[in-house]
Amino acid sequence: MIMITQLTNAQIYRVGGFVRDTLLNLSPHDCDYVVVGVTAQAMLNAGFIQIGRYFPVFLHPETKEEYALARVERKIDQGHTGFKVFSDINVSLEDDLKRRDLTINAIAQDFDNNLIDPYHGIADINNKIIRHVSEAFVEDPLRILRAARFAAKLQFNIHPSTMNLMQDMAAKKLLAELSKERIYEEFEKAINNDNFGYYLLQLKQTNNLIMLSPELNEISTALFCSKLDKLNNLFDRYTLLFIQLTNIAEITNKNNLILHFKIIKKILVILNKFTQNNFIVYQELSSLQIHNNYAIIQQSLKSIGLLKPELHQISICTTNIIKQIKQHKFSFQENCTTTAKLDIINNYYSKTINTYLVEVL
Repeated sequence: MIMITQLTNAQIYRVGGFVRDTLLNLSPHDCDYVVVGVTAQAMLNAGFIQIGRYFPVFLHPETKEEYALARVERKIDQGHTGFKVFSDINVSLEDDLKRRDLTINAIAQDFDNNLIDPYHGIADINNKIIRHVSEAFVEDPLRILRAARFAAKLQFNIHPSTMNLMQDMAAKKLLAELSKERIYEEFEKAINNDNFGYYLLQLKQTNNLIMLSPELNEISTALFCSKLDKLNNLFDRYTLLFIQLTNIAEITNKNNLILHFKIIKKILVILNKFTQNNFIVYQELSSLQIHNNYAIIQQSLKSIGLLKPELHQISICTTNIIKQIKQHKFSFQENCTTTAKLDIINNYYSKTINTYLVEVL
């Protein structure tokens, strides 16, 4: 049985989101730990399992919680793997906390519940401020999106110094270094939270939203974002976003449409939940790379883009559409291709939507 006491001279602290959420009286999720004063070999000898390929991160074999050795990082190349990591027994807790993105995430707690807060994260929590820890913030452009997401989620204000830093990063087009997958992962986290409109506004005000999607940047007015923030249903948020995007007369740049197309795909996947009674169709639809097929996207846009209900009509309209679709069962010929199946389903969507257009508008 593993014993923490086997780690002689180790200083172990809770860090990150667990400490932050506890201070905010939110329900914390997984607890992460940072370990100071021991080597990677000492962790292995104590029974921990190393999981970090680039970083000294270990799993407790029983609780499966993550324990990371205190470390410092230096940017040497683009991308989230472009960091040189240094970790030894002389790296202090303060050194480790300094590499973190935001002051509210740079608070530690020992096992006696004493708080270690060298970068004044507690004061920023009390004052509802999102602030970067150090100039190293610029080394990972994903932190732009994280700062905006935490500001929206917690309804905090981004500190002017951090806003300036985000604007400087936009001028250097640093978001272009991120993979599309990392961007969309952050986007999904943001839209799953309330105050998604506030998130878009923070990115727009720092000139970063236009880097992600000129279309999103165009529609993200204060009025539109306030409407988004009034919606507490994920489907309604996607629907309003989708409807607004389809009203753009001309798509500006195919190469910048990954978010736009993924939003469309998300809508279609949500609508496709009726196929749970037909697992084969559902499986094929879920695996389709819809955003790679411009013609199919345009067909979907043409039908669904006709929707222009007022905000309060969105839930009514989409609920009726889903109800209608759930009751429909598709049958395909044996040699029917996946693309042909999607065409059939899209045509059915179009007819269903147009039927409700007559009723709603």
